Amino acid sequence: MKIKISPTEALQNLAASGKLFTDLFRHGTLSVEIYKPEKTDKQQPHDRDEIYVVIAGTGKYESAGQVLDFAPGDFLFAPAHVAHRFTDFSDNFSTWVFFYGPVGGEVPAKSEIKIERWKPEFQPAFFALNKQWIEVDYPLEPLDIAVLSDPESHILNGGGSILSAVLDGEVVGVVALRHTVDGIFELTKMAVNTSFRGKGLGEKLMLAAIDEARNLKAARLILFSNSITSAAAVNLYRKVGFLEISLGSAIYKRANIKMEFPL
Repeated sequence: MKIKISPTEALQNLAASGKLFTDLFRHGTLSVEIYKPEKTDKQQPHDRDEIYVVIAGTGKYESAGQVLDFAPGDFLFAPAHVAHRFTDFSDNFSTWVFFYGPVGGEVPAKSEIKIERWKPEFQPAFFALNKQWIEVDYPLEPLDIAVLSDPESHILNGGGSILSAVLDGEVVGVVALRHTVDGIFELTKMAVNTSFRGKGLGEKLMLAAIDEARNLKAARLILFSNSITSAAAVNLYRKVGFLEISLGSAIYKRANIKMEFPL
């Protein structure tokens, strides 16, 4: 087993492969590559967590809505399934690539993810996370745009609450409670970063929202969803105790199911 690979050796192997990247080392879940894109980085999201350590060159790194400058020696992280790419890079740019862990990415310890109440700086993530899941199947409706653009006016000022799941300063999940009438709150605008879906974060947010509703002295919770395009979410609602009731006059065109949680 090799225990040392120099950048020079890695680049020689890459040149011999005739490709933009090549495998250099494997051990357990760890695989190491070298990558040297030409003019444009066309890579797609990967199914495992990934680390880059820049060997040479400068440019910009785009990931999870952030655009960062990079230089030789910089460490860059790409969570599983998150779109990322290098842009405006110099001709001599090359980087080590380290893949590790299971397909789907490592699951952060539950203690690492904190549930926080609303902060104004959370608004861009509140908008972006909801836009991401809604637009998979439907266009944003005028009510969506209004609420996501100004959650203070549409949710907080009416006695509601917004909770955010925060990991290392990044908002990775959100859920809101909007007061309607007579102590009835709508559970709405729940969204989880694609990297964290299927890992228990949605349930963590739901249980936190139910506790928050009790703190707000809510009589009951309601929600609107779609049993076809959001089947996984509907299953989660049922799991934590929501029951289907008559749809009546839904406030969202995409809704085909209404549920409630008596408190």
